[in-house]
Amino acid sequence: MVSVSLKPSAQKYERDKRQEDAQKVTRQKELSDMNHKSCQLCFEWNFRNKSRRWELKIKNLQRLVTSHLKKENLREELKCLHELNKL
Repeated sequence: MVSVSLKPSAQKYERDKRQEDAQKVTRQKELSDMNHKSCQLCFEWNFRNKSRRWELKIKNLQRLVTSHLKKENLREELKCLHELNKL
């Protein structure tokens, strides 16, 4: 059985290549983690903004309904007063 030994320069090349590959993998993992975090932050931000917009829409509708009901109540009161004045 013949054993093949690599020359020192070939060993160094193999070691450097493995280190470089490991660095690429860790860098890709870091980037994907950063992307995930930023996506999560964007999602939370958009959700908060949409929630806030819906809250404002609901408040505006409540104001509109309240003002409408007040106007209706005033109309009813005016009708009643008008009828009372007729008596």
